[in-house]
This record gives sequence, structure tokens and C-alpha cells, in this order.
Amino acid sequence: MRTVLSVLVLAALAAAQSFDEVLPDTTIAYVSIEDIARTKERYEKSPLAALWKDDAMKAFTEKPLAKWAEWMEEMRKEEGITPDDVLAVLAGQFAFALVWGEGFDEPEGMVLADIGENGDKFKELVAKAEKNLVEEGGRKRDEQEFHGVKIVTYRRGEETSGASWMLDGKTVVLGQNAELLKDLLARKERKEDTLATRDLYKRTRARAGSRGPDLVIYADGVNLLKMLRESGEIEDEDMKIVSALGIAALEALELNFTIQPNGLVMRMFL
Repeated sequence: MRTVLSVLVLAALAAAQSFDEVLPDTTIAYVSIEDIARTKERYEKSPLAALWKDDAMKAFTEKPLAKWAEWMEEMRKEEGITPDDVLAVLAGQFAFALVWGEGFDEPEGMVLADIGENGDKFKELVAKAEKNLVEEGGRKRDEQEFHGVKIVTYRRGEETSGASWMLDGKTVVLGQNAELLKDLLARKERKEDTLATRDLYKRTRARAGSRGPDLVIYADGVNLLKMLRESGEIEDEDMKIVSALGIAALEALELNFTIQPNGLVMRMFL
């Protein structure tokens, strides 16, 4: 249930903005499907779709697909919603980010998703998920407003934080800390200190090419190393080894995948 809710939560930061424009510049990892509708369209026209639909593939796909349908039905009976239900409300960009910064003892994961005009469907899914969390999971539902946006949090016992979500326009955001959601809303208005304005990120992404990739995986080595040093995970003696191995010189990594009419193109930049 927690996985399904996590997918639901991070989809609400204004579809007009790319999610890298609201994430902090201290983001450690960023994984984004840039446009789900576009990716589906590209896939249907690609050799990958033709291969999947080929009769010769049925021997390999028939049993797994039947098992998946059985699992979905069991989940629907037990929890009310399934991953398929969640995927049905996604419309544009969908992303996962691992962020860290001042005030956070460790990296925090969050999901962001554009749901387009599927706001009513999303609210129906949330209502079903809440029933499971509150009535059966024993969590307390708290609600607060920040910059005109409602943030909902589910806490267990005396916990000071818990699974939180907000719907901002057509974007849903989900995380384990309401303060992080507030930070995104404030950053969205300031348009400063974001991942998109980070020079290292811009230089790395500029290498992606003119045809927008379908899937982007970005890792920030500088932020990761800084987080490990400030949290005490890596000490001065460890840094000598890290530097000697050349690991400290790896500033950033990007993998991106683009579906093209003649197949799948993967690019990697270090």
C-alpha cells in the first residue's frame, strides 16, 4: 500500500514546469520519464512494440501476463487500488528524485507526476488509499495549507513526519516529509537554487541531443560526495582513498534512452 501511495503522491507541481525547475540544486539523483504520452506513441511505432506483439513472443509472455492480471485482481480486493490504476491517471512527466539539503539528516525520496485532466480520478484513488491507511493502518490524517496548496500527511502514533502528498494544479507530489513539499512550493515561486539552474546539471543535460530523450537518469557526484562528507559517512582518511581511485573526479553521470523508429538509442555521459 505504501508503494502505491508513494506513486500517487508525487504528481502535482504544475505541468507547465519541468520538475527539474522546482527540485533543489542539492538533488543527488533524478530519474524522469519526460512525457508519458509521447513515449507511448513512440513505443507503438517502434520495432520494440512489434516484437512484443509477435506471435513468437507469446510463449514467453503469456504466463507472466496472466500472473500479473491475477496479482492485480488480488491487490484490488485487498487494497482497493492497483499500480495499473495509478498508471491510468498519469498524463505527462513522471519523475523520482533523491534530494538532500539543510535541515535533512539523510536523503529524502520523492515522486512527482503530471496527471493532466485526471484530477477527479486521482482523488478517487486517494480516497481508497486513505481508507486503507487510516481505518486499517491506524494512521492519523493531518492537513495543512502552504502557499495556497493543501498538504496531507499520514502519521503513525507520535511520529513528527509521515507520508505526505499535495496536488498543485495538475501536478502531484509525494514524499515522506511535508517540509520538503513546502520547500518545493517556495522554490517554485522563487525560481532560484533549483536543479535546472545548477551549472553542472545544465552542462550534463546539454549533451543529450536535439531529440528529447524518453527516459533520463541523472546522478550528481558532487552533491553525493558532499552529503557523505557532511553526514560523517566518509572521513578524511576515506577521502584519500576516494581521490586516489579517481572517484572524486566523477562530477556527474547521465544515462538517457530515446525510442526511435529503428530501435532504442542509449547515451551515457560522464
